[in-house]
Amino acid sequence: MATFTPEQFGAVGNGVTDDTSAFLDLSAAVNSDGGGTIILRSDATYRVGRQAPASGYYQLGIACLDLRNCAGVVIEGNGATLKHVDGLKFGTFNPSTGMPQDYGVPYSVIANAATAGVLIQCLACTKVTIRDVNLDGNSQGAVIGGRFGDTGRQLIHYGIYVRGWGQALLENVDARHFLLDCYGFSHPGLTAGMEAVPVTLLNCRGSYAGRNVVSNVGSKGMRTFNCVFSRGGEASATVTVPSAGAFVSSAPASCWDDEAEDGAEIRDVRHFGSSFLSGPYSNTAYVADSGPTAGITHDSCLFDGTLWVRKPGWSLLNSTVHGRLVFQGGYSHRDDNALIQNCEIDDVPMNGSGPISGLLLDGQGAGIGYVIRDTRIRCTTTLLNLRLAGHLSGEIIWQTGTTHLADLGNAILLNGANIQDLSIVDEIAANAPATGYRVEYPASASNAKLISANGRLKWENASTGYSGQLANSRYASYDPPSISAHGTFEVEIAFQVPVSGPQARVLPNFQNLPEGLILSARATSATQGYLRFQNFTAGAIDPAAGEIRVSEVL
Repeated sequence: MATFTPEQFGAVGNGVTDDTSAFLDLSAAVNSDGGGTIILRSDATYRVGRQAPASGYYQLGIACLDLRNCAGVVIEGNGATLKHVDGLKFGTFNPSTGMPQDYGVPYSVIANAATAGVLIQCLACTKVTIRDVNLDGNSQGAVIGGRFGDTGRQLIHYGIYVRGWGQALLENVDARHFLLDCYGFSHPGLTAGMEAVPVTLLNCRGSYAGRNVVSNVGSKGMRTFNCVFSRGGEASATVTVPSAGAFVSSAPASCWDDEAEDGAEIRDVRHFGSSFLSGPYSNTAYVADSGPTAGITHDSCLFDGTLWVRKPGWSLLNSTVHGRLVFQGGYSHRDDNALIQNCEIDDVPMNGSGPISGLLLDGQGAGIGYVIRDTRIRCTTTLLNLRLAGHLSGEIIWQTGTTHLADLGNAILLNGANIQDLSIVDEIAANAPATGYRVEYPASASNAKLISANGRLKWENASTGYSGQLANSRYASYDPPSISAHGTFEVEIAFQVPVSGPQARVLPNFQNLPEGLILSARATSATQGYLRFQNFTAGAIDPAAGEIRVSEVL
């Protein structure tokens, strides 16, 4: 491939001179050759950017390095910086006066809208490599207009935008201060049945984006390694309409957003050792909640803020989360349910947004069958609902005081969870003015321990109060039959200790319940009822014999 430099086309790179024309000529030359290697000067700061009325817009920003239909493109940045010029308009304006004007939202009249453009754009290029370059959107130097789209200002301003690639590598790229997204990836029409189109982000950085630091709207085979993405929804800027402010923010305002669009799907996204660090305004670290998306893995990652992944096949492994988790279960195939394994989770964001309240994890809202394995959860200002877990093991450390939870309130809900090995540790201050907090006794548990030094956490026993134990009635040892894939099996049982009647709420506990099976029970009379085994996996399960205990909660 041929080699090109911006200086060949008149660029100065002194941080003052407008080098836009040189970069447009450079783009044309590379495209004419069908690709090439672009080498930037190591000490250079190239100021670029331009707008003009076009395509029906009041002002349309250009792609400054605009590469199209190339077989191979390599950009060797050598630590150089591309920075947008001052004075680019972004948002809605009154074309007659040129002044910012807010028309309310939703709003979609492009004749009154201005986009700021893109620093590096690669469209339909077979192979893309971008290394060692700094990208500065200069949001502080932009002229901010009114809102556009369904919320915020949904108009183009990217650091890197890659669309329809064959394979792509971004290494040691730092993009910041963009009014929409620092990085954007789109692959229209890509479906799960097609071959992977790998894209790798290695040691990349991104920060201070108006919407998302990274927007992935179509990919298959995306990877990140040791990247840091921070401060989504917080592009520094001077905002005069609709009200004064210090930054631009548009939903979902996240460090990373997987949101399939343009007829594309998202499959097989994996993050290794990467960090997603929200700021105090948006408090959203990661979102995957829209469009056909599946198969996201986070391994050895760090999150500060809400982690919101409600798509099948999500795994959170060996990671640390400072904030709320929203995840998904309820799928008929076991591997589609959320897996959280060997993680540390707490409710104290590092970003200065202050304490969070409500549910730290909402398992019941997620649906049956999710798995939390060998994970430590620490609560200081939040509650836990871990009902319906297909597997629950690890440690819950309870430090919550009485400021947000009423005395004798429900602290931890566990009904319907398949508990294998769980310790719940009371670290409530000895002088906390509370009688105690309820811990719902699990319906199916093996080695569930409540370690309550001050006696403030107690198993819930609705009939006798807080005794630390449930008075279980025993049903003799039982050996269930093999249960077919996605199948159910019911067996009638006799209660050794009568319950209140057919309306009774009865909780079963089977000693050897394997992963993938959910156990429930119902009463048909004071002395009779049914056990129900439900298999949520794609294969048959033959449980070993074990002891069954059944308890009533009044």
